[in-house]
Amino acid sequence: MLSQSMRAYLGVQARNLTLIWIALQAAAAIYYIIARLMAQNWAPEDRPEIGFAYLFYVWAALMAVASLLYQRWAFSDARLAKAVREGGPKTVSPAAVMMSRAAGHGELDERDKRLAGVYIHLQNSYIITWAFQEAVALVGLVMAIVTRDASNVVLFNLAAVGLLFTTRPAPLPFMESAARLLERGEGGA
Repeated sequence: MLSQSMRAYLGVQARNLTLIWIALQAAAAIYYIIARLMAQNWAPEDRPEIGFAYLFYVWAALMAVASLLYQRWAFSDARLAKAVREGGPKTVSPAAVMMSRAAGHGELDERDKRLAGVYIHLQNSYIITWAFQEAVALVGLVMAIVTRDASNVVLFNLAAVGLLFTTRPAPLPFMESAARLLERGEGGA
């Protein structure tokens, strides 16, 4: 199980991850506002007929499917076990540097520091998944600009926000699984 110092450390990190999640949801809403503001300058008779508008729906669907497939792969038991074995990403990423400087990191023992490395994998996986999902809303904004019809952004935004709600940040169960893998020795030495 996770130590008290690790739980306290994860609490701070999880709040930061939640803020990123909320910011990406807000971005989808902002895309709608941008489209509405731009639409004030579009005359209805200036709307071009776009014969390839369906491509935007295909593009958004591909982003949604990519987010679901990536999420399934990144949060799989095999990837979690690999993160436990490696102790997180092998490169010194900005996330790793920030986490090593975060409050409470110095109080962690070696086992917990290794689990903190696993958290970097989870954090990166969440952010990449959310980026795919937020891209759905961005495709809607592009379609609204190309078609000069602000109503086109609504469906894409609803889909993006719905996808984002399906992947709320919940790293604690994954971290507990990683701790069990480490205790059983499946994470390697």
